[in-house]
Amino acid sequence: MTIAQPYADSNADTPFIRELYRERPTSLLLALSFALSAAYVLFTVLPFDFVLGTGPFWNNPSFMWFDAPPVEPAVASDSSIVIVGYTSFQRSPWGWPLLWAPNIAAPGGTNIFWLDAVPWVSLLGKLIYTVTNQPVNLLGAFLFACLALPGVAMTGVLAAAGQRSLMAMTSATVIGGTVPYLWYRWGPFALLAQCLIVFALALYVAESNGGRDGRHARAWLGLLAITLLTNIYIFVMVGGIWAAAWIRRGVSGDATWGRLLGEFVATVGVLIGVMVITGILSPELKSAGAAGFGYLSINLVGPFVPQLSGLFPGLASYRTGSNYEGFAYLGFGVLVLLMLTGRAAVRWSARHATEHWPLIGLLMGYLLFALSHRIFLGSRLLVEIPLPETFVAMLGIFRSSGRFFWPVGYMLTAAGLVLLLRTYRPRVAAPVLGVICLLQLIENQPLRHALARSAATEGGNSTDRARVAAIVGRSRAVQVFPSWYCTELEIAAQRISYAQRGALQSVDMDIQLAAALAGRPINSVYNARLTVDCAAEQRDRQAPLRPGTAYFYLTNDLPSAVQLGDHDRATICGSTERVSYCLIPTTAP
Repeated sequence: MTIAQPYADSNADTPFIRELYRERPTSLLLALSFALSAAYVLFTVLPFDFVLGTGPFWNNPSFMWFDAPPVEPAVASDSSIVIVGYTSFQRSPWGWPLLWAPNIAAPGGTNIFWLDAVPWVSLLGKLIYTVTNQPVNLLGAFLFACLALPGVAMTGVLAAAGQRSLMAMTSATVIGGTVPYLWYRWGPFALLAQCLIVFALALYVAESNGGRDGRHARAWLGLLAITLLTNIYIFVMVGGIWAAAWIRRGVSGDATWGRLLGEFVATVGVLIGVMVITGILSPELKSAGAAGFGYLSINLVGPFVPQLSGLFPGLASYRTGSNYEGFAYLGFGVLVLLMLTGRAAVRWSARHATEHWPLIGLLMGYLLFALSHRIFLGSRLLVEIPLPETFVAMLGIFRSSGRFFWPVGYMLTAAGLVLLLRTYRPRVAAPVLGVICLLQLIENQPLRHALARSAATEGGNSTDRARVAAIVGRSRAVQVFPSWYCTELEIAAQRISYAQRGALQSVDMDIQLAAALAGRPINSVYNARLTVDCAAEQRDRQAPLRPGTAYFYLTNDLPSAVQLGDHDRATICGSTERVSYCLIPTTAP
């Protein structure tokens, strides 16, 4: 079943328009799309030294801010923890499971999968380090790909749907590569890999037009595996699209259920094997839940009200309500696109919706999950559906439910492009798409400027990082009291004020970065999925100091004389900005 065919050429169209609409090889369109996207990203967004992993950003990541820079110096924790995980893992010996990093949250260690350290990139970086004995930062190249590939993937969706023209490629590249909710995700780097969702949609459409091709099954397996080793949220989104494609093939008769069962068992078996080898599937998975479900959702008006917009004065730093994690604005150009194709969408649904009910049902389910049980309209909570606390805690595995709008947004964008190209005459569609592309580019300016500014600059220091690095360099191990997780518990117990939280955790992250770069084990880590025995940490805090261990005290309560033993406090302890420390040399003076 072909979802859409190109609009037939008209004799009334100019030679230029006919050339724009002439069918081209898919490989050529994908190559041109990548060239356009890469040029846009390299020359307007990411500095070359950033892409090479050597720019100032990588010394200390900076925030992406939209109006005024932060008054207080602070560490961009979501970015920093990726660097901590990547760097520590790269310099650790190979072990089992494959993604285990023993130097983080020492002595137990942790799996870098839960640090959003992009496991497949970390594994490649570690392999290069093993062979060359030279550290290499591949995260810049990964982020370049994340910004350059969504337009390429959208071009693939349109090509699979029968739109293989330069007009289709150009509009897909611009609109697919400038959706606001992609650029907004700067920080937790793995969440920028949204091109994987669009590639999944492209595979779905391609399979709908030729479901008996065995290459599709292999492509799905490869896509699912690389997505699993990128981010758990995006993996669930891509996995859902694969499941919808699998069901559609069965009910439509494109493949026998026997063959489909074999593909299912093989695919799931390989993915489980990857999870076991990497340690994703382990007893620690029981700690994957986290609080926050229902508070990190999308807003009912979020996809439609202009936010962080370059088109409307006064809205360059505006966001609806408090649902910051559920930022889901489609962009004014996409809204225009959907308005122009609304009637065509109704007609298409009347004819074809029953053929694609698994995907439509999946996207509706994603949309409802993105809204969560606490539904907001602007800053107002409209309704809260009562749910058992245990069920809400279980849903906390995907507490940032607003992210599940992404497949819906990309599908709406792709469908709008296909329908406009299919239903409007080329001489009308070409200028309309040109205006829509221009609208998206202009509206994307605040996000692009903020991201480019962050990528080109070094973040502020919460403490004297040079001195902290020198202390860490003289040590064999690092202890932070209280550690990141236990700081949160201290705040919950009101033993530390919430107002101190940002400053304490910024200093903690500075110390984590120093420990990672020096290759020292550290007890603290920013991992929302980790459970720490804070009672054991408190006992360790009150124990005699061990020679060679650098102790950092975020709350400035230094160890007692009993803990110091025969050592003079003045010679082994001191303070730098916002933190106190003690370090007994391994060899006494």
